[in-house]
Amino acid sequence: CKVRQSIDVYQLRVSGFGKYVRAGEGSGKLKLSLQFPAGDSMNSLLQISDGQRLHTIEDIGGVRRRTIVDLDKVRERLVINNTSILDPTVSMYLAIGGQAEALRKLCQQYEWTEIRQGQHAGREVWVLSGRLASVPPRVRAHAPTDVQLQSPNQSGLLPTRARVIVGKAPADLPYWLYQVEQRRSDTEVTELNNKSNLYLVTEWSEPQLVSQTLADEFFEATSNNDPFFEETTNYLPPAPATAGARQPLTAAAALPAPY
Repeated sequence: CKVRQSIDVYQLRVSGFGKYVRAGEGSGKLKLSLQFPAGDSMNSLLQISDGQRLHTIEDIGGVRRRTIVDLDKVRERLVINNTSILDPTVSMYLAIGGQAEALRKLCQQYEWTEIRQGQHAGREVWVLSGRLASVPPRVRAHAPTDVQLQSPNQSGLLPTRARVIVGKAPADLPYWLYQVEQRRSDTEVTELNNKSNLYLVTEWSEPQLVSQTLADEFFEATSNNDPFFEETTNYLPPAPATAGARQPLTAAAALPAPY
């Protein structure tokens, strides 16, 4: 799909564009590339995973940073079997990088208060609206990256409202995330008296099913001598996985969530 993002903050607008490809079928392979023009320079973000490691390479303002997450180490902490695919927290732990991680954050940061049917780009969709949650959701993941989502934010740059558009099922791409709108009004003041009007839109538009098998090399990060930071620990479930990594399933929790 094509990816477009625009951010309005402090009376400035930053826009980005790029492309997202995922292999699917539980492979963990994905490639997300984004570019953000700024004056005479071009900032960029690349996420690429071969199913074993997720590489994230940022080049912002001429400063390059590379991080790696070992996906196999995350899977080793989980109990993966025929029933665990119904456990939403297992899905969250496996949602690393790309569109999946965007959903992982959204469903834990916001309390969803409204859902309605609609149309988007000629497709039947669900439109979910929500507000920043005041307490953690009952069903959630407990890796450090998830715990950080519940930390107090005093910068004034955390959106407090969200609207999400996802595809209905049955469809060729059920539950596809088409668009995310997030906003914060400058009337909302933080504890440090910070305030700003913030509006963020991310579009995962014009999705197409891949008609051919992509070569393994397509999902391999370019080898170079850049130093990298290991971020695997941020995504590891508590050990052992059965002790606090997730809650026992109830009949309601076992149903596939609309997001």
